[in-house]
Amino acid sequence: MKLAIFPVALIALGGTEIAAASNYDEGQWVTTFMAGSQLNPQESISPHVRTDVGALGITELDSLQIDDAFRSGPSFGIETGYMSQSNLEPFVRLTYSKLEGRNTSIGSISSPELDAATAIGANFDDMKSWALNLGTRYFLSDSGTVRTYVTGYLGARKSTRLNSSHPYRSRM
Repeated sequence: MKLAIFPVALIALGGTEIAAASNYDEGQWVTTFMAGSQLNPQESISPHVRTDVGALGITELDSLQIDDAFRSGPSFGIETGYMSQSNLEPFVRLTYSKLEGRNTSIGSISSPELDAATAIGANFDDMKSWALNLGTRYFLSDSGTVRTYVTGYLGARKSTRLNSSHPYRSRM
């Protein structure tokens, strides 16, 4: 399963250029360091499933969201660009991000033989991701305190596998 995570930094359109935008000249190298946390997308990892095995019992697996399985972890990045023209900056960006796995209930088993339903849990491992992007930023204005821009990039992302184990069964 491939998981896409969108950094908060991509939401802002040119907001990082406010402080020293007017000082960028043609032929200048620009380096940006990023640190923080990323937003988890509101996506489902698995749908709700109910299996009735007649007189033996019922197994239910709950719909599982990404926020159920992971907490946002740290995110770090470095981006280096070169102002090839006063309004054009090709760049390379390397980022690392981590989602911290949670121990969570994913469903239940009930049977006439059991006094109460038994919870099914899963312990999700941390998921780490590296990304390398190459792109170009086109500044819509050449001068001023605030310089808005449009960015396009291509890249590759390598994420660890999505692993979980079933650590516990407890009475509900």
